[in-house]
Parts: sequence; structure tokens; C-alpha cells
Amino acid sequence: MTEKRTILLLCATVAVLYGTTLTNEFARDDFYYIVRNAQVQHAPWRQLIEPHQNSNVYRPLVFLSYSVNYFTLGMHPAGFHLLNLALHAWVTVMLFFLLKELLGERLIALVAAWLFAVHPIHTEAVTNVAGRPELMAAGFLLAAWLAHLRGREVAALALFLMAMMSKESAMVLPAMLVIGDYASSRWKPHARYVRMLAMAAAY
Repeated sequence: MTEKRTILLLCATVAVLYGTTLTNEFARDDFYYIVRNAQVQHAPWRQLIEPHQNSNVYRPLVFLSYSVNYFTLGMHPAGFHLLNLALHAWVTVMLFFLLKELLGERLIALVAAWLFAVHPIHTEAVTNVAGRPELMAAGFLLAAWLAHLRGREVAALALFLMAMMSKESAMVLPAMLVIGDYASSRWKPHARYVRMLAMAAAY
């Protein structure tokens, strides 16, 4: 199976599994972080420097994505759910490429990514618009790890920063890189790990 067909298979799996979410309304934290959030609707660019007014959560890329949804399709749930669905497909594809890079086995990577796509543990993150931080942080983190493995340090650092700006839990990446590189005996120059830790500290 070619890479193009693999990507199509994974995306189709996500579309079939979560396509029904396009008819969902907003629920629970969606109202708190999106519908009743004046920053999303009236001051989107200030979210790059200001946390959420009530929760003090600082996830600027996520809140900017809510603003993009709002200014392109209005406050309609379908548009927000569609982007969540696309993000889950993106994370699944990123996982496939990362596992293929780590393991060197396309079939194993495909099966693992497919299981990831259909695993019910992701339901809350995908079906609730407010679960988007999980999706964006995971996607950028996996992309950063892949860039690191391919020796693209600047891209890895930039993607790592974007992951942290999506959700603070992405700060685990430096530890994941050390463990992964140790397990695969693919060490990079030590300065790269230091710069990655410095990025986390700066954030």
C-alpha cells in the first residue's frame, strides 16, 4: 500500500467513525471557552499574550483556532466539529509517520495508527470542541518528534513551541526524545537536547 493510500485509509476511518459529530451541538466546556468567551469573538489576537480571562489558561493557538472557526463560519457547531475531526485525522497520520520512522515497519505503523484512530479513549477530545487542546498538542508534539528524528532541529523546536502553546502537557517532549533516542540508539548531539529543554524553560 502506497503512502497516499495509507493516509486516505486513516483519514477515511476517522471520517466514518466521527462523521456523526458534525450534527452535534455545543456542550459543557464549549460554552465556557468558546460560546461565551468574548476574547474569541472580539479580541482574537490578544489571546497570543493574554490567558483566558476566567480560567487563566494560556493556550493561544487553540483559542486562535476557535477565532478562525468563528470568523469563517460563525458560531455554528458544525464548523468547530469539522476542524476537530480533521485534527484527529492529522494526529493519526503523524503517528503513522513517526512509528514508521522509529520502527522501519510500514505495516506495524499502519496497524498501530489505525488502532489509535478508532480507540474510544479519544472520544471526548474529538467530540467536544473544548477537547481541541489535546488534539493540537498531540499533533504538534508528534510532528516535532518526527522532525527531531530527521535531523531538522529548527523545525522540531518550532513545532515543540506550538505544541506547548496548544497545551502545557506537551512539555514532556524532551523526556520522550531522550527515552526514544536511547531505546533506538539514535542519539543526537547533546546540545540539541539542551536547546529543547531551554525552549521548555523559556515557555
